[in-house]
Amino acid sequence: GLNQSNLGFWDKPRGTYIQVTDGEVWKNIGLRTPEDNYYSGRHNFLCNMGYRQQGISSITLTFPMQGQYTMDALEVVCQPVQNLEHAEAKLWSDSAGITFTSLESNRYNCKTNGKENPGFLCFSIPYSKGWSAQLDGNPVPVLRANTMFMGVELPPGQHEVIISYETPYFKMGIILAFISLVIIITRIIFLRRVYR
Repeated sequence: GLNQSNLGFWDKPRGTYIQVTDGEVWKNIGLRTPEDNYYSGRHNFLCNMGYRQQGISSITLTFPMQGQYTMDALEVVCQPVQNLEHAEAKLWSDSAGITFTSLESNRYNCKTNGKENPGFLCFSIPYSKGWSAQLDGNPVPVLRANTMFMGVELPPGQHEVIISYETPYFKMGIILAFISLVIIITRIIFLRRVYR
């Protein structure tokens, strides 16, 4: 049978959590170690303790598993929300109106209305190196936006933005496959002539 003590990685902790509370709300921040199959190298964490009429005066962190924990920085941020509606309205007024003129599986065309200030167009499509972008027919860099999405910087004015996807190294793969096929066929023909 399979003995747990024979598997060295089982006796190492693969993860734990830190419990965060203000006395009313209880949340957990999950931590994974490199021994965990789902470890991603993530080291920065944020825990939203929710809305309060009055700011939180203290937060308690509880470490349920014994071990060594290190932190470069720890910060508690209490953000006032009395001007939230005004800030939201300003964001909407500064946003560029977008009209999609073409939607295909690997290509999106859109037009933006003219704004006086430069902006940033964020697509809720996961960032990948296979995407490329054109702004008014000229290539522009596709930037990582909001950690996992992609976006394009927009100068003031009306613009046409085209983003398209091509599998990385696809053309190179086709060329190599064709060259390999030619080599194989040439070798077969050569061997048939030699062994006749």
